[in-house]
Amino acid sequence: MAKQKTNLTKSQVAKKSKSHSAVSVALSDPDLKKEDFEDMTAFFVEIALRVGLDRSTLIKHASPYRAKILTRWNQLEADNSSPEQSDELEIIARQQAMIESQGVKLSEQDHRIAVLEKIISHSNIEITDTPDNAMASLAHTRKELDVMGFAFRALLAHVEELGILIVDSRLIDRGGGDGRILEICTKEQLSGYVRWTNARD
Repeated sequence: MAKQKTNLTKSQVAKKSKSHSAVSVALSDPDLKKEDFEDMTAFFVEIALRVGLDRSTLIKHASPYRAKILTRWNQLEADNSSPEQSDELEIIARQQAMIESQGVKLSEQDHRIAVLEKIISHSNIEITDTPDNAMASLAHTRKELDVMGFAFRALLAHVEELGILIVDSRLIDRGGGDGRILEICTKEQLSGYVRWTNARD
């Protein structure tokens, strides 16, 4: 496949590169001061005269030099700012930092809300429930848990003399005649009852 021809000849590329270099040199002149120019247009005129290009070539939106010249103009404006203006810029910077900080905090809150919604979605409480309905649902669930916990406690009290009891947060059976200890429930399996007991006691 034949190579596509470039839109610019070598001489045009060299001329463009030379123009870029000339603009960079002109903008780097330490003697450039904002007060020497009536406005930004006058600044473009000065740079155009120094590099030998038309002002329109530099200032038009499609110009490859425009952004570089505008950046230098903004730097000159900043250098020429009064102390009061510098203070205003510092205040604006602090305000922007505060806004960004608040945005981070809002993002964290959104994450927490999403986590809570996920927890609620896996419970018996609907997100659309009113606070009163949600509290009633929680109270009903707690009552059912208490009934189950008390029933299990009564059962344990009944079988304790048979050697079935809780030791080290495990339910074991050590009532066998051979002296062996049989684990009925592990710590993980019994953890819910242990937490309920600790909360009740």
